[in-house]
Amino acid sequence: AAERYWPLIHGEKRLPLPALPEFLSLQTARGQLCEVTRVRDHHQALVQQDRRISFLRQQLFIQPGGRKDKLLTRKLRRAIPV
Repeated sequence: AAERYWPLIHGEKRLPLPALPEFLSLQTARGQLCEVTRVRDHHQALVQQDRRISFLRQQLFIQPGGRKDKLLTRKLRRAIPV
């Protein structure tokens, strides 16, 4: 959900980070069996404005109150009026 904001905030394309498929491949290669349980989807957090901003700050590695945080807040208000 945050990927589309990365270039707007950081000025460059976001490189994908390793995620669940890569983790499971690594565990299998090591001979480790593991059980995966999916929990609440993060997209739910994007419903309320405060939770949306908090979630996106975390995903985009933005400090609250900084220049990039102000840019994110402006972009969100334009894209999704409160």
